[in-house]
Amino acid sequence: MAGKMDSNNKDVNMMMLRIKAIMDSRSKGNELFKAAKYSEAIDEALEASQMAGKMDSNNKDVNTMLLRIKAIMDSRSKGNELFKAAKYSEACVAYGEGLYNDSFNFVLLCNRPACRTKLGQLKKATDDCDMH
Repeated sequence: MAGKMDSNNKDVNMMMLRIKAIMDSRSKGNELFKAAKYSEAIDEALEASQMAGKMDSNNKDVNTMLLRIKAIMDSRSKGNELFKAAKYSEACVAYGEGLYNDSFNFVLLCNRPACRTKLGQLKKATDDCDMH
């Protein structure tokens, strides 16, 4: 039984390394995370987090990462819905919540300035674009 638990811990640790590599690559401007590839990368991070969570549901790091990734994805979806409904102020807040969890998220870093532009907040929009 102890051998199986050790193997599980190693598998979970490997999954966490994979997830962290995905998340860290974005902060370094890795090409994988620009444009359309970003969605694939965040989906991969979510899938890996879920798999690691199934292997060790009590692992604090895994659960924290899973919650963080879900929060980023939820913020983006909520912001997109609000933007489509022309609720730019609320969309800006939603995208900001996502950026709180992932300050290098290229999609959110483009979407929030779009909201601010629609609101006539050109200085804030420009500042967002100059952040990274």
